Amino acid sequence: MDNQSVNVVRIVQLAQKYQVESHIMRWAGLLRFFAYAFPGGFMLKDWHALGLETLDGDIVRGFLHILVDANYVCKEQQRFKVVDDDGLQRMLELVNIVLRINEPLNEAHESRMLWSIPSNANVPSSVVSSFQYINSWIIQIAQRAIQRILFVSPYYTESGMRVLEPTILALLRNRPNVSIQFVVSDLAQEANSKAFRYLFGVIDHFHHNRISVYQPSNVINESLWFHAKFMVVDGKSGYLGSANFSKRALDDQFELGVPLNGHQAETLGKLVDYWMECGNLVQYSFP
Repeated sequence: MDNQSVNVVRIVQLAQKYQVESHIMRWAGLLRFFAYAFPGGFMLKDWHALGLETLDGDIVRGFLHILVDANYVCKEQQRFKVVDDDGLQRMLELVNIVLRINEPLNEAHESRMLWSIPSNANVPSSVVSSFQYINSWIIQIAQRAIQRILFVSPYYTESGMRVLEPTILALLRNRPNVSIQFVVSDLAQEANSKAFRYLFGVIDHFHHNRISVYQPSNVINESLWFHAKFMVVDGKSGYLGSANFSKRALDDQFELGVPLNGHQAETLGKLVDYWMECGNLVQYSFP
């Protein structure tokens, strides 16, 4: 085998050993963000500071050292620097393909349920293979976006935006046709206001027109409030479940959800579009 094939196998084996198969494309997005935002290199503490991982640091360190051996990342003292982002992304896409080929057909991503669960929860091993992590699924399908991502939730937090941030920044930088829409119950709520002010603060000003935020036209009228949480990508795939877009919901507490198939995603997208066209949902302009 050539060097790339050897390193693909090493990452596949690491992912299977520590059961982090669903993290690979999430890590790809994170590394793309670091290539953009940390041109001088990043440290492991930067990786963890984004609040994206509760994994043992040795797993992440082992993954990064494989990338160093593959010459996609270089290490200088305690810093890791992405030196070939395009090559790195292609290799991790190949790793993801290999991992999906190795899955039994009845355990394909689209047939799994989704969950967030505390790391100390007592779960039988026979159950684990039936689930994929909500945060990994959300990031994985977001990275496929070509035209539009729609987030709908009554509640967002700054920490939740930090989870989504690397993927959003990478999409804005590399997919010029992608627009991202958020629907929220009430922007006057402090957590929601703080979350979106953070997001617009980290996005380059010339990308602001590609991010839009909507809320009910009359937030005082409780009939227009909603409790549903879902996400639609290009009207082809998505997520529907109990988790708000907060770090606590995505990482730290027990939540359940299901992937959306094409028909379901398209239907929910049309529903939200109808409310926008009718004026039930109105766009909010951030200064």
